[in-house]
Amino acid sequence: KHGAMPDGARATLDGALGRLRDSLAGGPLLGDFSYADVAMAVVCQFVRPVDDRYIRLTPALRRCWTERALGEKHQDVIAWRDEMYARHRRHMGASEGDAEKA
Repeated sequence: KHGAMPDGARATLDGALGRLRDSLAGGPLLGDFSYADVAMAVVCQFVRPVDDRYIRLTPALRRCWTERALGEKHQDVIAWRDEMYARHRRHMGASEGDAEKA
């Protein structure tokens, strides 16, 4: 994904995000938070990386991993991923004590 994404890869990613949207129905993929949710969150990373609170990227890397058109088309899927991160992922630099309080 370093540089331009080939059209075939973009179409594959677009299709995967569309199927993810259809599968979500507003909640976790399998009813409870699972590896399926984590795996699809990784797919979303190819469209719009998560906030620096979770994974710090340089501005150049953030631009490289951003597909603006797909991000706009699949804003709801990206929002699902962001909410999942907010609920299940510690912020970078958080101590173990902070994680236990969450």
